Amino acid sequence: MLQNYGNQDMMSPNRDENEYTAEVASLEEQTSGRESDYERLRRLSQLYQAAGRSDLFIQRCISSLETKNLPGQAENVIENRGVYLWKALETLCSKERRNEFLTRCEQENISLVYCYFSMGKDQQPFLQKFEPEYSYFIEECRRRNIRVFALAGEQEWLDPAQRGDLRILLDSFLEFNRQRMARGSYGFDGFSLDVEPHSVAGWRTGQRDKLVRNYLDLLREVRKTLADTTLLDVAVPCNYAGIPVLGSRNDFLKEIADQVNSLTLMAYQDTWRRGVDRASPVLNRSDLACGLRVAVETQAVDEVGVSFFGLSRQEFRTVLQECAKRFSKNKNFCGMVIHDDAGFQKMR
Repeated sequence: MLQNYGNQDMMSPNRDENEYTAEVASLEEQTSGRESDYERLRRLSQLYQAAGRSDLFIQRCISSLETKNLPGQAENVIENRGVYLWKALETLCSKERRNEFLTRCEQENISLVYCYFSMGKDQQPFLQKFEPEYSYFIEECRRRNIRVFALAGEQEWLDPAQRGDLRILLDSFLEFNRQRMARGSYGFDGFSLDVEPHSVAGWRTGQRDKLVRNYLDLLREVRKTLADTTLLDVAVPCNYAGIPVLGSRNDFLKEIADQVNSLTLMAYQDTWRRGVDRASPVLNRSDLACGLRVAVETQAVDEVGVSFFGLSRQEFRTVLQECAKRFSKNKNFCGMVIHDDAGFQKMR
């Protein structure tokens, strides 16, 4: 596009949309939707930004990539994994811990990191206060072909009156990515929301319908704010399937899936067979069009029968592989996820 139009023409936001059609069509024809195409898409996004047509790039490239890539499996979906990094600042702000984490990711075929961010006690967003640390971490991850989703979640956001911090965080996320793109660098690949209405006391005391409505309202607010500028993932338990939603023919899981690009299913069990039994009914649903990942637990927890805590790392690798083998027949399956790095570190 630069060769065809030159820098001066590309800077004009008023060019006819049709003048870009051939270039976009050519790109879409060449692009298979796999992760290896991210670099080409990143460069194209910079051209669209210079042309003042970022809206077209987002609509035509990011959305099409997501619908092809997330439900459509990568060739190595059995081996590729994700990991939650809740203790993000401890890792990002320490050279030793950061290097240990990145080495661990390379050794364990980690291709996606859910990286936590929040507000500091001084009410300053992490992405503003620790911008160099997050930026450097993302760059190092992408050098290793690891994508990074920003991870956030507070139960208080279920109350519409308690979402002030959420809006500040979303704005800081969008601004962080805008600044990174303006510099020709990588930003976050997506945003992951971890809010769990089922863990609120009212879920079992007659307030479930209200919590369901509030959660869906929260999700719509996040989706509207992010628009089509980024991928949206949410963590959900498998038993949201079948929960009714007042005024809708869809169940709770379907209502959530329609708002997001991917679901991370919290299929917390303590054997791979039980994990497969837990997640398979969701993976087998034909009405869910988003990508589906399956997360397992490695932390020491009070609840019996839900965590792989105590296994050796080799035993755990076998668990992940056995689950992934059985899930791989499902076209929307995108890989296994480890919850979380702190527990995984303790496996020897």
